Amino acid sequence: HTALLYAGAGAISGHNYSLWHKGWGGKGVAVTCTWLILYLPVTGALCCLAGGLAVLGLGYLPLGAVLIPTLAVPIAWVQYGPESGIILLLAAAMMFWRHKNGLHRIFLGQEKQFFRPKS
Repeated sequence: HTALLYAGAGAISGHNYSLWHKGWGGKGVAVTCTWLILYLPVTGALCCLAGGLAVLGLGYLPLGAVLIPTLAVPIAWVQYGPESGIILLLAAAMMFWRHKNGLHRIFLGQEKQFFRPKS
């Protein structure tokens, strides 16, 4: 389980901050979801589902992206101990950092909403 924890953390770090692209990469949502489902099968899938429902309900992609790993932190901490909780907390912090501009635009009311009719 420890190997999966650190392999997943490395995968999302590498996806977010690719050495091939001089530290720039994607925002790692798909990789994070995959890692959570592999590491915490049932609860990881539920966290991804909750993030997806938040996006569908509110229309903000950055909110769902940050919500997914954040919901998994306490579950990992309780199930597998502090080491697991801290690594998932770092993953949530990384996701927050990658989506900070979008979250700021949500706060300002300037972020584009998906799945919403044009008004």
